[in-house]
Amino acid sequence: IKDFKPTQLVASERPGSAGDGHRYSMRGELLYDLVPAADRLLSPPFPRNYTTIAIGDGGNELGLGGLRDALKDKVMHGELIFCATSADHIIPSGISNWGAYALVAAISVLSGRCLMRPPEHALALLQSLLAAGAVDGCTKKCELSVDGVGWDDYSKTLAAIYAETKASATL
Repeated sequence: IKDFKPTQLVASERPGSAGDGHRYSMRGELLYDLVPAADRLLSPPFPRNYTTIAIGDGGNELGLGGLRDALKDKVMHGELIFCATSADHIIPSGISNWGAYALVAAISVLSGRCLMRPPEHALALLQSLLAAGAVDGCTKKCELSVDGVGWDDYSKTLAAIYAETKASATL
């Protein structure tokens, strides 16, 4: 970080360390053997000269610590799983990917260029992940869904964000 000198750091759908230092799934499953701690990216041991943004949907994501006190009792296993590390700006969303799409949409509109990939790109990526053996994080099944939402319903939100962004970013 000292050498790269970022101006912003975005964490999306990346488990962060809870109060006990472990990383958890939304179900309370330990992930520390799969997901190394990355909290120091948001809270380095030296003065930070960059803005941090966190995108999450369950409270366990890196950077959502600023919502911990207000929401830990409203999230299943919240006291255990809620991330303790805060970001400067938090984008909570029903599904983290939608929040990330919304952030890219905002940047697209501000830049006047559509920086997004169409929903078909997300479909191809999801199909590739499934072919490699990935499973939906909520259902734990190898199926065409994201966080328990089937592709047809999930992609409607992506398509709406993409269409609005494409229209707005090219005006």
